[in-house]
Amino acid sequence: MPANESENWERQETLEELTDAIRLAEEMAQRLVFETHGRLYDDAVELRSRLHQARAKAESMKNAGDVINHA
Repeated sequence: MPANESENWERQETLEELTDAIRLAEEMAQRLVFETHGRLYDDAVELRSRLHQARAKAESMKNAGDVINHA
């Protein structure tokens, strides 16, 4: 496997692992939202939202890499 293909594979694997980790963090943030009341509730909702955005970005990068790898 040429170096470029190897680097692409490693990047894709890293992005897959990152999206899995962020997904887990999102689930934990969702639990926090359910368990939080008062003024910290808004912070918990914001945290969940930012984690969702981060996962969406990582998945977008992974999908862009999939297209490049299959071109």
